[in-house]
Amino acid sequence: MMDEFRTLTVEDAADIIENAKRALIVCHSNPDGDAVGSAIALKKIIASLGGNAAVAAPTPLPDYASFLAEGEAIHFNEDAADGADCVIAVDTASAGQLGALFTLSEKTALTIDHHASADPFSPNLTVPTASAAGEVIFDIYEELRMRGDVKNYDPDVCRCLFAAISSDTGSFKYSNATPKTFRIAAELSEVINGAGDGGLATWDISRLIHDTVTEKELRIAAAIPGKIKLYEGGALAVCLITADDMRRLAVEERDMGGVIDIVRSLKGVLVAVTLRQRKDGSDLYKISARANADIDVAEVCAIFGGGGHIRAAGASLNAASPGKALKLAVDAFAPSVADYLSAGVKKS
Repeated sequence: MMDEFRTLTVEDAADIIENAKRALIVCHSNPDGDAVGSAIALKKIIASLGGNAAVAAPTPLPDYASFLAEGEAIHFNEDAADGADCVIAVDTASAGQLGALFTLSEKTALTIDHHASADPFSPNLTVPTASAAGEVIFDIYEELRMRGDVKNYDPDVCRCLFAAISSDTGSFKYSNATPKTFRIAAELSEVINGAGDGGLATWDISRLIHDTVTEKELRIAAAIPGKIKLYEGGALAVCLITADDMRRLAVEERDMGGVIDIVRSLKGVLVAVTLRQRKDGSDLYKISARANADIDVAEVCAIFGGGGHIRAAGASLNAASPGKALKLAVDAFAPSVADYLSAGVKKS
């Protein structure tokens, strides 16, 4: 697939954005803070250039990132698509991730992404070394500033980009936060905290994303410890969440995004995996995987047609029952954990 679509430079992407007069910006299903922050930042950038842009997400925004939309409903609008001269996808590694917006993949003029395992569906600027799509958009923003198209950094654009990067780096504590990431964060912080416009400061953004939970999320957090199963001497932790669990807790699928962080925080865990059944009780289960060591969870997720980053990836699997879904996941992830532990013993 990579050869079928042109790999773009930052300059190429800036050209497309510069010429977008009516853009539709889309992102993946179950959008996270990076997808939301990147999409809204790009919308504001296009507006600053004299264009118009709308943002469409295939599914509702997570509660923790909804403040970025500033009360605006983010949903697909047929009129926006029909009138768009340019469709831009952000933080979307494959056409399948567009979900209900899949048909727009054929109209996409530009994809801005950072996933190493991306399966491009349009001309794309994909930077696997970037911590987040927001980091790539910052580079485009900087290019537009160097051209003179952007006179000064807009604090609201910077707030969205800071939120995007902070979200995907776990508040800058994950291994994907590089020296460049911190340099960008410093520049964004200087603009945001020096704006004096009464808007959110960087610490406000961090609190809203990382330290604020809903009542539903509290119920989930209380239930998760009893759902975790340990394998490989406690190095592999798998949490299975069924449709019955969600109904019992009175929560939606979009409320479950923080579960993986609870599982990965358990002492001694090298790989954390969550399996979430669709709330309709179907045979489809969503996998989220995180590694606390140099174990390639994206490679394992690729077994199920998924992917992502070495230490953070996802996929979906079909299974006739929750028990069979759990077995499939454990059988897939356990060998990588066992190999890592074995190699560690040999090295010692």
